[in-house]
Amino acid sequence: MTNPTGLLLTAHPITADHVSAALAEQGGPAWDRTVYQLLTGVDPRGLVTGKPVAGTGSAVSVASSGWWLRPLDQLADYLAAASGQAVLALTEHPEVASCGYHLATPAGPTRRGVGRERSRGWAEGVAYLVGGEPLRDGDVSPLREVAVQVHGNADSGVGLPAMACFRFLAEHRSEWPALLEQRGGALTLGLPWRSDIPDRTELPLPSSMRVISLETPVRLPGPPRWARAIRPEAINTARTVVEGDGWVCLVPTADGELADYGAAVRVLQFAPLADGSWLGVLHPRAAVRVRSMSDGLAQIEAVQEAPANRATLGASRLSLVDALQRTRQRVRWSQAELDAASDPAAIIAHQVHLPAEACQRYLAAGDAAERASILAAAIE
Repeated sequence: MTNPTGLLLTAHPITADHVSAALAEQGGPAWDRTVYQLLTGVDPRGLVTGKPVAGTGSAVSVASSGWWLRPLDQLADYLAAASGQAVLALTEHPEVASCGYHLATPAGPTRRGVGRERSRGWAEGVAYLVGGEPLRDGDVSPLREVAVQVHGNADSGVGLPAMACFRFLAEHRSEWPALLEQRGGALTLGLPWRSDIPDRTELPLPSSMRVISLETPVRLPGPPRWARAIRPEAINTARTVVEGDGWVCLVPTADGELADYGAAVRVLQFAPLADGSWLGVLHPRAAVRVRSMSDGLAQIEAVQEAPANRATLGASRLSLVDALQRTRQRVRWSQAELDAASDPAAIIAHQVHLPAEACQRYLAAGDAAERASILAAAIE
């Protein structure tokens, strides 16, 4: 898996003093460590196309433990003001198919493009910086390969995340889904949003935990994934559990009442965004039954797993494969993976949308065959 990558380019010379001044103007948290590598005498077009030649431009690779709080497009604005030159900020995260560019000038930003699906859509930003014929996605190298050329073999910055995040600008709301995917994907890959938070060891399922109620079905047990929290009560609860053992129970509501079943979740990371919302990395670990609830604390028990019946599981697996072949939902799966799995539904369920009633039946199911049957019926 790859982490997000960022890079700054200019068509005319800048100095290390300009970069240092821009970083100082941007500021960072007290615990932050930020380093950069400046490469001068660069032809930006040649650099990104893998055909480097001498030129008048510069390239800057920046790594920072405060990557979450230091937007690269903002740094480009400060660097343009400090140097008097146009500065192009580039970002790419192939893992979530998110990329973008932000062209800053001493008078302010002039062009910007952020989106998903196009893995190297930032190429058009290079053409705006240097002029000439437009560059297509296929004309340029992956941004990580370009950044490696800039950083070289320098030891500084090893282990620090690249500065690659862009701001959530009100005038560019169409970009927000791609920017959320990029930040959320980075957290899920394990990049800590701040360096002074210690790693947590996995803990056994407790018998009680705080509850976050949802108006939608819960996220089903499976691999870690990111989610955005907007409601103040959800944010406050998640912040409380992160400072404790990290456990929270997600439970849907129906007609104002909590459902009987939910998902026990470890909150692995929880980080603020500038608009007051937070992004978290959740690891839904187990389906649980909510036995009682008092003062926001639920008494829970794990759903007991019954011994597998091979014949029943085989029939349910075939039904699931048939449903997957016909569904219009976007699901990653393979026949070989499902054939080898003792719980084939667990590979698929976290990727699909289940109605509330089907979600409750899935969580209550006590064996893998039943879960596969429920999932097959729900996604047809």
